[in-house]
Amino acid sequence: MRKILKYLYLGTIGAVLLALLYIVVPYLVSPVYDFRSNTPFQGKHYYNPYQNITPRWIIANFHTHSKSWAGVTDGKDNGLSQVINTYQYLGYHHIGISNYQKITPVSYNDEQYLTIPTYEHGINVKKRHQLVLGADRVVWTDFFFHQNLHHKQFMLNKLRGTCDFLTINHPQFCGGYAPQDFSKLSNYDAVEVFNHYRTSIVQWDSALSSGYYAVLLADDDMHNLEKMDELSSNFTVVNTPVLSRGNIVQSLKNGQHFGVRIHRKAQENLATKKARISQLVYPQCIEMNGDTLSAKFTAEVAGIAFIGQNGVVKYEKQFTDNALYVFDSTDTYIRMEVYDKDSNQILFNPIVRCEGKLPHKIMPNKVNPWKSGVKYGAELLALGVLLWLFFRKKCQQTGRKCTHYLQSPLHRQLLVVVGISLLVRFTMAFLFELNNDELYYRLYAMFPHWSYFDHPPMVGWIINITTLHLLLDNPLFIRLGALLLCTVSSFLVFDIAKNIAGEKTGVIAVLLFNLSPYVLLVTGTFIIPDAGLMFFMLLAMREAVRIYVLHQHTGGKHFIALGLWIGLACLSKYTALIMWAGIGLYILIYDRSWLKNKYLYLAVAVTALCCMPILYWNIQHNFISFTYHGNRVVMNGIHIGDFFTELGGELLYNHPILLIGIWINIYLFFKHKQYFPQNKSPYTLIYCIALPFVLLFLLFALFKPILPHWNAPAYTLMLIPTAGMIADNYEKYKHPVYKSLQIAGILLAVAYVLFMIQFTKGYIISRPKYVKDYSIEIATCKKTAKAFLDYARQAEEQGIMAKDAPILCPRWELAANYEYHIARNHPYRILTIGPLYRTHEYADITHRRNRLDLGTDMWFITDNYEYQPPVYLSNCFTNISPADTIMIYRGNIPVKEVYIYRMQRLKRELPYIY
Repeated sequence: MRKILKYLYLGTIGAVLLALLYIVVPYLVSPVYDFRSNTPFQGKHYYNPYQNITPRWIIANFHTHSKSWAGVTDGKDNGLSQVINTYQYLGYHHIGISNYQKITPVSYNDEQYLTIPTYEHGINVKKRHQLVLGADRVVWTDFFFHQNLHHKQFMLNKLRGTCDFLTINHPQFCGGYAPQDFSKLSNYDAVEVFNHYRTSIVQWDSALSSGYYAVLLADDDMHNLEKMDELSSNFTVVNTPVLSRGNIVQSLKNGQHFGVRIHRKAQENLATKKARISQLVYPQCIEMNGDTLSAKFTAEVAGIAFIGQNGVVKYEKQFTDNALYVFDSTDTYIRMEVYDKDSNQILFNPIVRCEGKLPHKIMPNKVNPWKSGVKYGAELLALGVLLWLFFRKKCQQTGRKCTHYLQSPLHRQLLVVVGISLLVRFTMAFLFELNNDELYYRLYAMFPHWSYFDHPPMVGWIINITTLHLLLDNPLFIRLGALLLCTVSSFLVFDIAKNIAGEKTGVIAVLLFNLSPYVLLVTGTFIIPDAGLMFFMLLAMREAVRIYVLHQHTGGKHFIALGLWIGLACLSKYTALIMWAGIGLYILIYDRSWLKNKYLYLAVAVTALCCMPILYWNIQHNFISFTYHGNRVVMNGIHIGDFFTELGGELLYNHPILLIGIWINIYLFFKHKQYFPQNKSPYTLIYCIALPFVLLFLLFALFKPILPHWNAPAYTLMLIPTAGMIADNYEKYKHPVYKSLQIAGILLAVAYVLFMIQFTKGYIISRPKYVKDYSIEIATCKKTAKAFLDYARQAEEQGIMAKDAPILCPRWELAANYEYHIARNHPYRILTIGPLYRTHEYADITHRRNRLDLGTDMWFITDNYEYQPPVYLSNCFTNISPADTIMIYRGNIPVKEVYIYRMQRLKRELPYIY
C-alpha cells in the first residue's frame, strides 16, 4: 500500500510539474515584435467586395459546438448528428462544428450541405479564442493567464500557417482583445463581430481604421441546442457560385459575405426561426460608380447607415430599399449597417480605398531580434538564480563532486574535447539555414504519425520534444536534439571504451569520435534520422559490452535494455536491425552460452514490440515504406563507377585519416588472429556488429548508387577498437600517432572553415547556374521565398491572381523549403504533383490538403536544377503563363533561377496528385 501511495504521490508531483511547464514555457519563449504602423486605407481606387456578386447566397455558421471532451467543454448532450440535423432544418448550407482543440471528423460535402474541418483554439482564462477554419492540425500552444500584445501576435502567427482562414473570436467577451489591439495585430483574416456572447463592432472598426482589411464573421457559438437565444442567433451569408470548401474560403477572404444578428424574441421555436430566416432581406446590388456607393435590397428596410473611419456614422437613410453615398476626401473606408423591419441587424464588409484592385496586404509583424535576445537573456539569468537559490545545497555538493572529478587529467581532457565539439556544432546550428532534409523532417513534427514514407518516426519525435511541438520553430531548437544527443553520445563512447580497456582508451575514442565529419555534421549538428540512430546504437552497444564484461553474472536488466535500445534505434532507421544480426553472429561463433539465457529472447521480443508502430503504419499504407527502401537496394548489374564514388564519399564522411586508421586496425586484428575463439579480443563483439554492416553496403554499392552515410554508424563504432590500438601503442609510436591526430584535427578545422564560407557566402566554389550546388539550396531558399511573397502580393492586389492561392511544386525538396519559408506564417497551402518517388511524404500531405475546387487559381514554382514547366497541366487550367523569374546571385555570378507560373481557373481535376 505504501508503494502505491508513493507512486501516486510521485505521479501527482510529475503531473503538476508538467502542467506548470506547459503554462510557463510559452511565456518564456515568446519573442518581442515590431508592430506595424497605423496607416489608414488610401488610394485613388476602391475595393468593393460586392461589385460582381452572383445571385446565389448560402447561409453559414462557422462556429458552433457539439458534445465533446465528455461534456467538460459544455455542448450538453448535443450529439454531432443532432446539431447538423437541426441546422439543416433551419436552412443552413454550411455547419461549422468547431469544438475546442479538436477537429471533428465529419465531412458533409454535397450540393446542399458542407462542413469544413474546423476547431476553436484557446486554452486560457480570458477567453482569447480563435476560429481555425480549414485546419490541417491542432495547435496546443497557448498563454494560460495574462496575454500582452506580443503574446497575442505570437499565437496568431502560430495558427496562421495551419489553416485556410483565421478569425479572432468574440474579442469583446471577457475583454479578451481590447480595441487598441487591432490597430497593431496582423496575420489574421476576420473578426467575429456577432456572437451570442458579445458584439465586437468597436474592435472591427479599430482594425479597419488602422488600414488592416479584416472581414467580419457572424456566428452562433452555440453550446446548447435547447437555448433558443444561442441557436441561430447570428449567422453569415456568403455569396458563392458553388458550395465547396475552396469557394467558400475564397469568398470569405474577398469579403463577399455579410453578417446577420437576429433580433431575439420570447417563446421562439425552430419553426419560427426557420420562417424568419426565409424572410431575410438580401442585397440586389452594391456598386461603386466613380466615388458613389449605391446599394439596393430585395425589400424595404427600416434603416441604412454608412459608417466610416473610427466608426463614425457618415449618413443614414430610413424606410427604403436603396441608398447612395458619395465618398469624400476624408473617407478611408465605408461599411453599411442595415436594420430590417424585423429589427434584425445586418453588417456588410467595407468598401475601402486602395492603389490597385485589392487592399494593400499587410505582412505579418516581425520579430525584433535584439529586444527578443535581451528578453531571453534576462529570463535565463533569472532562471539560473532561482535554480541556484532553490538547489543551493545540492549545487554545493555537486560542485565538490565536479572538483573531485576534474582532478583527473583524463577527465579534464574528456570535457575539453566534448566542450569544443559542442561549441563548434552549436555555432554551425546557429549560423546555417535548415537544409532540405531538415525542413522535410520538420514535417514529421507537424504531422505526427506512427511512421512515414521515408523513415520511422523517431526524428519527428525528437523535433517535437526539442521544439515543444514546434512552439520553438527555429533552426536552433529544431536541431537541438542532434546537438544534445551527440554530446551525450560522446560520454557513451567513453563509457564503452573505458569498460573494455580503461579511461585512456575512452578519452582517445571520444577524440576520434568528435574528429569524424559524420559525427560533427551529420549526426551532431543536422537533425536527420542518423542523430537518433547513432545515439541509440551506442546505448545498445554499451549494454552489449556490459553483458560481455559481466558474462554469466549478469541479470536480465541488461538484456532488456539491449532490446529496448535496438528497438528505439529501429524507430530511427531500419538499418539498426543489423545490430541483432551482428550479435547473432557473435553468439554463434564465440559464446553460445547466451542462447541459454531466457532474457536474450525477451530482448528480441522487446525490439519487435518497439517496431510495432512501423509495422502498423505500413500495413495501413500497403507496405509502401518497405517497398520504397527495397527498391533502393535492388541489384541490377555491376557499376564500378558508383562503387568508387561510394568509397570517396566514405573518405569524406568518416575523415580519410580516421578511415585509414580503422582499416589498419582491422588488418592487424585479423593478422594477429584475434578473431579466433581462443585469442578472442574484447573488440570482437564490436567487429561482429560493425563489419557486416560496412561490407553489406559496400556490396550494394557495386550494383546500385547508395549514400555514403548509410554505413557511417558502423565505421563510428569501429573507432573504439581503433582507439584501443592507439592507446596500446601510444608510447611506442607516440610521435607518428600525435602527428596523425594533429593533421586530422587541422584538416577538419580547415574543412570546417571552408564549409562555413561555402554555405554562407559561396566563395569557395561558384558554379554556373545550371550546375546543382547543394549549398545554394540552403543559402537561397529564404531569398526565394521573400521574392515570391513580394510578387504574389502585387499580383493579388492587381486582381491577377486569387488571394493566397495554393502553391504547387514538382518535388518534395522545393515543397519543404516553401512550407517553412512561406506557409509557416502565411496562408498558402503547399502541394506537390508528380510520381511518388519525387513527392515522398508530401503525397500524403497533398492528399490531406487537396481541396481544389473548379475555378481555383494556383502558383507553380520550379527551378533550373530540374526544370519542369507545367505545360502538361495546360488542359487543367484556363490559362497558364510565366509570371516571374527569380535570379539568385552569389557575388556577380548567377547561380540559380527560380521560375514562377500563374495557373488560372482550374477546370478539371489535376492528375498525379496522391
